[in-house]
Amino acid sequence: MKIRIKETGEIKELEIRDRREGYEYTHALIEYDDCITYNRALEVYETDQESYEWWDDMIDKLEHAEDVKQEYIEEYGEDAVAKALAQYDTPTDLEDQPVATITALEDAFGLLGN
Repeated sequence: MKIRIKETGEIKELEIRDRREGYEYTHALIEYDDCITYNRALEVYETDQESYEWWDDMIDKLEHAEDVKQEYIEEYGEDAVAKALAQYDTPTDLEDQPVATITALEDAFGLLGN
C-alpha cells in the first residue's frame, strides 16, 4: 500500500501479507486509523511522518510474532500452537498483540531451542 507522507510529499510503502495464503491485507489492518486518509485529488493514501513510522514499526512487530509462531508450529505442530493461543487472553490493543502472542507460546512450550 502506497502512503504519501504529508510533510515531505514522499511516497512510501506499507505492506503486510498473510504468510500462508500470500494475500496483502495492509488496508484491512489500517483502515480504521483516522491518521491515514485518502486524498482523492492525488489518488493516494496519506499520513504524517510519525503515524507512518508507527505503522511501519507495528507491521515489523506483527511479522516478527508471526515468524516466531511459525517456528513453534514447526517444532510442536499447528494444532498444539492453535490450542495454546486459543487458551491465552489476547489483548484488544493491536500494539500489545505481538508480544502477547510470543509470551503465550513461551508460556505454553518454553523458549525455543531449550
